Amino acid sequence: DDHSTDASAEVAAKTISGLPNFRMLSLPTGTAGKKKAITHAIEHARGEIIVTTDADCRLPIHWLLLINDFFHSDQVKMVSGGVRIEGEDRFFSRLQAIESSSLIGTSAATLSIGLPTMCNGANLAFLKSAFISVRGYEGNFEVPSGDDEFLMHKIHRRFPGSIYFLSSPGAVVSTRPQNSLREFIDQRLRWAGKWKHNPSLTARLLAVFILLFQITFPALLIFTVLHKIDLRLALTLTGTKLVLEAIFLFQLGLFLNLRWRTFHFLVLQCCYPFYVILMGLASHFVGYEWKGRKGGP
Repeated sequence: DDHSTDASAEVAAKTISGLPNFRMLSLPTGTAGKKKAITHAIEHARGEIIVTTDADCRLPIHWLLLINDFFHSDQVKMVSGGVRIEGEDRFFSRLQAIESSSLIGTSAATLSIGLPTMCNGANLAFLKSAFISVRGYEGNFEVPSGDDEFLMHKIHRRFPGSIYFLSSPGAVVSTRPQNSLREFIDQRLRWAGKWKHNPSLTARLLAVFILLFQITFPALLIFTVLHKIDLRLALTLTGTKLVLEAIFLFQLGLFLNLRWRTFHFLVLQCCYPFYVILMGLASHFVGYEWKGRKGGP
């Protein structure tokens, strides 16, 4: 409990009452922040495998068993799993589900070639010994977010080839979408703000690649209007991009148990390039508020 004000500590204490294999810890007075809270918990942990999730997540019944089975050798130091946005009852929620699935897919794809770039602390596990070996979050405590990715990069540098994606659909964690556009923007600004602190060259190159890839749509539109490029070529390139992304996201939807929605996919294709550019720029100039805490430039 990191000084939460939403009564979650009371709910947790009541839920685990009488269960000897559960303990709830409170962050000492005078300390604050998610990284401090996780570090405090790890210091008191008696097990070898540390598993993290978020308070707003729903966990599959065999989640911990599947994670435990994945640590089958000393080579495995960290495991990153899938996260699904559920509650697709609104248009905005469905867009968030598709966008979020693309991030999970990118994480899985880069991990499969031994180049970890991103992960999600809502479904993450690592060895306590690895955490201690890389000195945990030392050097990153001042950054409001990034507890998951900064730790991943430190473990990758210390133990190359030791991070894997938990590819079992039965280990996918579910979370809720952001309720409003303001909450969504604050969350994304918080996420984008950590990239300038990211020491990984691979992660930085990936961010540039994603930006350039998404810029192709508005660039082709502008060049076509200005008659700088042939219309048939522009349509061919745009169609190729749409097909490749549709295949990628459709496969992810099967893994995450998300219903495929063609209309929402096409809407996101039109909006996403501008969203990526605006969020990237705004993260350098605009602050945010997240769970009562302010952050940003």
